[in-house]
Amino acid sequence: IVDSTLPTVGVFAKATPKDTPKAVVTETGEGIRSVTEASAAAVKPSVTDVQVKDGEDYGKGVIFYLRDSKIVGVLLWNVFNRMSIARRILKEGKSYDDLTEE
Repeated sequence: IVDSTLPTVGVFAKATPKDTPKAVVTETGEGIRSVTEASAAAVKPSVTDVQVKDGEDYGKGVIFYLRDSKIVGVLLWNVFNRMSIARRILKEGKSYDDLTEE
């Protein structure tokens, strides 16, 4: 069971005009989420050092719910066409450290 008492790790980024449901439908020509997810390109996560400035709007991100350092839940915030990746992370029993290694 995933709940708000679990430790979390959040990773956020600046949203772009492409980070909206309308943009995804416009780009793919498909309004059915499962179809657009199947055709989404793979994205390799990267770790960078970013200086956060006051007032900057970070409108998209991922929150990982952890139990004993293992990812047991994933919340995608304005991140589209990545549900299959989130499901795979949960199915494979990944730890957060597994995702940050290069």
